[in-house]
Amino acid sequence: MRQVLFQEDMKPVIYHIVERHHETLKEHDYVKTFRDLKTRYDQHKNREEELKRQREEREEAARHNRNKEDERWKSREREMEKEEQWFDDDEDEEEEEKEKEKEEKRQERSKGENIYPAPGPSPGRKSCAEPMFP
Repeated sequence: MRQVLFQEDMKPVIYHIVERHHETLKEHDYVKTFRDLKTRYDQHKNREEELKRQREEREEAARHNRNKEDERWKSREREMEKEEQWFDDDEDEEEEEKEKEKEEKRQERSKGENIYPAPGPSPGRKSCAEPMFP
């Protein structure tokens, strides 16, 4: 039985025996098979704990890399937003300049024109009445 358990490395059987019957087998420490069962059980547990620790370290490293990547993307988004804002501001300034120019032109036109026209015929019409027939 001992050879089969250790050569085939039957973890479930070893786990069952040690976890359920360790207190009883502890009294019979003179039997080498029982001591070896406990040793093999401890080896398996240590290996599992080491694998679990390594897996957690890898997951933590992956999480850390993801966070760095997220930060990198966020900073790129912020840069893009700043650049977009710069272009928007530039367009706003151009629009403001155009509106100022239009307003200045309106003001120049209104300065050149009299608000109250001079008495007499308007400059666009002839003073004498012409028939409207061909």
